[in-house]
Amino acid sequence: MNPKFDGPFDKYPFTDPLEREWGMYWEQFKHVQFIYFHTSGKLNAENQDSPFWTLLALAVPAENWKPLQLRINSLQKSFYKANYRPGKTVLKPVNLLKPTVLPRPKTFGLLRGVQRISGQLGLTLFLVVVDKSKAHRPPSSDWVLPLCLRYLERPISQYLAQRKSCGSIVLPSNLEGFSDHFGIFHDRHPISRDEESFPQYNGIHFQSPNEAAGLQVASIAASIARYYHQEVALLLQKGVDLEPHQKCIEDLYQGFVKSNTWVPPVASKEAMPHKGFIYLWRTPQQSGEVDQGNNPGPS
Repeated sequence: MNPKFDGPFDKYPFTDPLEREWGMYWEQFKHVQFIYFHTSGKLNAENQDSPFWTLLALAVPAENWKPLQLRINSLQKSFYKANYRPGKTVLKPVNLLKPTVLPRPKTFGLLRGVQRISGQLGLTLFLVVVDKSKAHRPPSSDWVLPLCLRYLERPISQYLAQRKSCGSIVLPSNLEGFSDHFGIFHDRHPISRDEESFPQYNGIHFQSPNEAAGLQVASIAASIARYYHQEVALLLQKGVDLEPHQKCIEDLYQGFVKSNTWVPPVASKEAMPHKGFIYLWRTPQQSGEVDQGNNPGPS
């Protein structure tokens, strides 16, 4: 595993992309999907402030990497104005999704801007939501993270195979200590294209969010999904009126997260017997299962 990119992520800074030439890297990267992983929440049973935990992967086609960097950069400038600092300003969900902040039209408009950019650039999400209270044993990264990765590996690999692309996995620095768990992605068979074979995954890399717009978008989407299941889903089931910030979360979840989450066209026979795990990449109907509340599909 190489901790740094050999291509445009080093040569083409997110902070000032117009100063660099993208074309010289195009042939190398045009068949790549950058897969940005991010989590939201805490994986320990004692943390009552975070009863849900999410793992999200965001697929960005190589041809849309540059537009994503440019447009998120522009969005930051328009939102933060004089407080914008190139290479340092980051869209942080912990600040943007606060109940006292999110209902503000400016903040909601910013998040809708991220939603609009993601839809226009064809970004794709893969998501697992974990209800820690329903786990069969105390949750920890030692077993929850590998389990979630095992289930996400299948749809991500199917997605890449359909597009005859290889995946380049990008992790935030806080996941560097868990990089061995991501080795599951290197066990995939090569894909054939134009009488040539190439690995389905070409490496695992680490970046900080201020260098990668994809990590910022993945972080926002993962947090929206967690907040939705943590604060909104149960209220909707009970028919309770939502507070303004909860209405914003529901809108963003339905319009941004759920609508861009990939569901494979081919039914999966893989069982999911683990309570408290919600896999948005498939529904019980697709696998032929009868949903009895243990393995709900999209909520």
